Amino acid sequence: MKVRTLRTIIAAVVMVATLMTSGTVSFAMNSTKVNDVKATEEELNRVVINQIISVTNTESRLEPDGDAIKFVQNEDVSESLWGKGVDLKNEIPLYGLDDQITAYIYELEDLSGNNAGYITVSASKTRFPIISYQETDKHFIRLAEQKFRKENSTNAEPVRYYYLDNGLYVAKKQKEYYNISTADMKPISEEHIQELRADFANKKSSTMVDDISLNAEAWGLMTGDWSKETNGAKGHNGSYTWPITNPASYESGYDLNVADYCGSMGTEFYDMDDLPNGLSINANNHCAPTSATNMTAYWRRRQPTLCANVATATTGLSVYRKVFNAYYVLMGGDGPILAELYKSSLVQYFKNKGLTNAYGTIDTYPQFETDYKAEINAGRPVPTLFWSHSYYSWHWVTTFGYRRFKYGSTYQNYIRIADGWCTNANRYDYAGTNDSHHADNIIKFHIQ
Repeated sequence: MKVRTLRTIIAAVVMVATLMTSGTVSFAMNSTKVNDVKATEEELNRVVINQIISVTNTESRLEPDGDAIKFVQNEDVSESLWGKGVDLKNEIPLYGLDDQITAYIYELEDLSGNNAGYITVSASKTRFPIISYQETDKHFIRLAEQKFRKENSTNAEPVRYYYLDNGLYVAKKQKEYYNISTADMKPISEEHIQELRADFANKKSSTMVDDISLNAEAWGLMTGDWSKETNGAKGHNGSYTWPITNPASYESGYDLNVADYCGSMGTEFYDMDDLPNGLSINANNHCAPTSATNMTAYWRRRQPTLCANVATATTGLSVYRKVFNAYYVLMGGDGPILAELYKSSLVQYFKNKGLTNAYGTIDTYPQFETDYKAEINAGRPVPTLFWSHSYYSWHWVTTFGYRRFKYGSTYQNYIRIADGWCTNANRYDYAGTNDSHHADNIIKFHIQ
């Protein structure tokens, strides 16, 4: 892909269609693996555009302004640093151990030429399209690059950067590998990398077609045209088909689409089938330790230094089976688990790992605006308990994001969840209008 091509396409696009899945992705699967499907340059371009639109809360219309993206202004645009316009500065390919590109980092700058963050996009349509994004800071790969080049200034060999399926970032120079996911950039053996990949491959061998299908739907959504629908009935249609994977299927004619999610959530989650290992448990009553395990994985990824002791790695099924076992013991075995026990177990686990200032609070019948949205915008996932949900019944999930559709002064809200029944967080639950109450209990969890 060429940077000039991406700039030209971004500058020229004026989006006037509906936010909805515009197509499907073909894929095949056997008992051990899923065939990879690479995204095209046009699809990658559209994902970048739509992610910027999602973050900026615009009316989803673009106007060309030289080589830059300039958004139509509205009352919400000031919420985002990208709202006044951004330009593509650079793209960085990331490779897998087979030396095939697995992802791209798109670096952005504002209209004054200042750093404006980045968007990391998967190159594979069998994985979730957005890996990470940030509006202000440079991708940590740049900080690692500076340190790497300074410490290896006598050797001018080019560096190749890798993003492995398990979320590990690696730099390779000649035959040496360095783990650049952490600031110390310790050397890492090729054998260890292969072991991590093998562990991931074992996990993926049990992946259900539905999981890959959810990612396909996400690609369909992220490569569509995002804007107000001009045809058809306007409004909210609550005749849901569960699980909800594309909230836009139930909304039409909206004035604005707004989305946010916890930026360090990554792409690897753990479900109730994968985590129990060597335990004699009730097949249906361990959603609470599963949710807590996904919370722990999130904080290990988001704060790798502060949370270095909560798990031995940021990803890996074998690692988080041990975390699950610890929560299973703290929660006293099979559920159902009430909110107070979930909270105390989560806090105790982090305190046991050295985070003595960890704490949590319980909200009963939480509200969307003041509870879910506020926590997600602050980068804090929300463990959520349903008591009598029409689909989940009694069940703990972990809320990692939301989407909102605006009609005049009314918002229709959806929370984005890791439900413990699949290995991603690409499912949603309808959460009512404006600041409606939703669910029975949530945990607001903080570390310091």
